Amino acid sequence: NAHGKSENMLLSQETEILCISCHDSSNHITDSHNIHPPYDEGECLTCHSPHGSRFDSLMRTDLNTLCSECHEDSGKWLLQTSTHTPVKIGRCIKCHEPHFSDKDYLLKDNQDDLCIRCHESTIENSSLKIPHEPFADGECSSCHGIHATDHEFLLLDKQANLCGECHEVVTDTESTNSIHAPVTNGKCSDCHLPHGGQRSGFLPEVTDQFC
Repeated sequence: NAHGKSENMLLSQETEILCISCHDSSNHITDSHNIHPPYDEGECLTCHSPHGSRFDSLMRTDLNTLCSECHEDSGKWLLQTSTHTPVKIGRCIKCHEPHFSDKDYLLKDNQDDLCIRCHESTIENSSLKIPHEPFADGECSSCHGIHATDHEFLLLDKQANLCGECHEVVTDTESTNSIHAPVTNGKCSDCHLPHGGQRSGFLPEVTDQFC
């Protein structure tokens, strides 16, 4: 309204109603059990600039900065040893829907399908004769952190500790007379394929160079 209006900034309608008049997604919300609070509460301007922006989708600022205003943990993720690439480059929406989703955590897809979108090299493992159970069940987060961790490959813990949660691993190195070097170093993946293999024990194809 150009001459006067009781609402803020001389808007002709409340912000939520005004935005929805063009951006109507209400027909999808009924199928979504997760709705981003700013969207649910009609606070579009929490994330978007109304007139223009140098960022995609009229965002107020870059996604790392914007999301960290509410999701405070995101700041420390960039300082950890291993950080998921979408977090590094500020592309939260690579994995998460910004407004609503029928998946937990506003994810764009089921966890295993979502991870495969970028980690295509693991697709070939889907036909493995003996797949690792978490991989076969699509439970990537059983072993890997989602955003960042202090261990290589986004692992949730050191390899020996992580594998030892399900597998019997030699941890008492002082009372054991002879220990294989990869075990001493906690490097299970030096001998075992982490997602599965064609041979028992997830061992790679036997070659003269393996041992």
